[in-house]
Amino acid sequence: MPCSWWHDRGPARLGRGDCYVPSMDEGRFWELIAASRQESRDDTELTARLLFRRLRVLSTTEIVDFAQRRAKARSRLYTWPVTDAVCLLLGAVEEEDLPHVQDWIISYGRTVVERTIVDPDSLVASGRSRRMRTP
Repeated sequence: MPCSWWHDRGPARLGRGDCYVPSMDEGRFWELIAASRQESRDDTELTARLLFRRLRVLSTTEIVDFAQRRAKARSRLYTWPVTDAVCLLLGAVEEEDLPHVQDWIISYGRTVVERTIVDPDSLVASGRSRRMRTP
């Protein structure tokens, strides 16, 4: 019997009819990132360390949910227009380095990610105006 709750990839089954329901919603995902960025005073390396500290106190399920939401955000940034904007800002970027750059963009929060998806050139403008420190 399929689950009544649909995960991002369709019905999620754990066994014997139990359905997986995420314990971290998208809002909480972005809150963790925003709090880390704010506390770091815009230092990307410190943002990553602070986010790691916040994740260490979460349950295993919450960490898995966080990782899935991060993968989804990365996937949304994995487009040619965004990659072109990244190359304009940083120079040539190898494909295996793109996940690191996507994490860097994600570390600036939901607004920057959404704006970059809709208007990749905004990433170049933001980066060049020094509001975003490059990795």
